[in-house]
Amino acid sequence: MRRMRRRVIAIAATVTLVSLHACEEDRALASHGVPGTLIVRLETPTGVGVGGVTITVGGTELGTPKSADRRYQVFIEGVTPSSATIAIVGQAVSGPLVQVDVPDISDLNGYNVSLIEIVDARNELLASHEGYRLVIEAATATRTANAERSEQPAALWP
Repeated sequence: MRRMRRRVIAIAATVTLVSLHACEEDRALASHGVPGTLIVRLETPTGVGVGGVTITVGGTELGTPKSADRRYQVFIEGVTPSSATIAIVGQAVSGPLVQVDVPDISDLNGYNVSLIEIVDARNELLASHEGYRLVIEAATATRTANAERSEQPAALWP
């Protein structure tokens, strides 16, 4: 009877320790975030792509932006750990533009994206950004930023 009681106590202690360890791991993940890749996607009002866009991406500890589509060329300027200005050019640019590795994809509000300029297929600046949207996507969530024109033009076009 004593042996059985000791075994039950030993098993209960082991289960408790394993549970506490699992909780600590969950807390550690929550405090450090979930590393992953963000995708910045362009939505156009007509569904037809443009000749190119210049955007800025901001947030904590951004990795080097890369093209999310092999059809597009990506030119990066002004990269810091918290922001990057990027020009994306190609034929019919729309949909996924760039991907950026980040330390925490669980909080999309920690990242932002702005549309600076848009050029059409003839490489002429569009006067209005109305209807164009940039979307930040992670593995399980999406946050949308309506396109707002910045008064600072970017001279990134090759």
